[in-house]
Amino acid sequence: MKVKSTTLGILSKINIKNLDRGMAQFDKCMSVFNKALNDFGSAMDSMTKELGSDIEKSRSKENFEGKKNKENLKKLLGNSTKSQIPLWSEKKSSKLSKDQIPIWSD
Repeated sequence: MKVKSTTLGILSKINIKNLDRGMAQFDKCMSVFNKALNDFGSAMDSMTKELGSDIEKSRSKENFEGKKNKENLKKLLGNSTKSQIPLWSEKKSSKLSKDQIPIWSD
C-alpha cells in the first residue's frame, strides 16, 4: 500500500506546469554545459597551436644548429669527407708519418 500511495503522490505532482519548469531548468543546465565544453575545446585548440609552434621553432633551431655544426666541422677538418689523419689508430696501417700521428691510440 505504501508503494501505491508513493506512486500516486509522485504522479499527482507531475503536471504541465512542473514539466515546463523542469524542461526550462534542463535547457539552462545544457546551455551552461555546452558553453563549458566549448571553452574547454577552445583552450585545447590554443594549447595545441602553442605546442605546435614550439615544435616548429625547435625543428628550425635544430636545422640551423645542424648546419652550423657541419660548417664548424668543415672549418676544423677541411672540406674532405674523409680525413687524411685518422682520429684513432688503425691496426692495419701502422705506417704513419710524423704528421699523421693519431689523436687516440690503443
